[in-house]
Amino acid sequence: MKRFGEQATGGRLTKAAMSFGRMHDRRLALDAMAKDADAVRLYERLGRFRIGETLYHYGAGKAAHAFCCGAPGG
Repeated sequence: MKRFGEQATGGRLTKAAMSFGRMHDRRLALDAMAKDADAVRLYERLGRFRIGETLYHYGAGKAAHAFCCGAPGG
């Protein structure tokens, strides 16, 4: 099975979401778990950059580190 960054589907879905946002005068903020480095690279290839980090808490005391990505200008 291919990883996220190697799949054309991930790029198409992200581009479609970005296009939808532009049509509705909205900016898309994306986040990806740090372990999903391919997703972060995809977002950066599409012109996003890291604007922050967060920690997602889930389950019984579990947590995962994630990067937040945004577009230039807001």
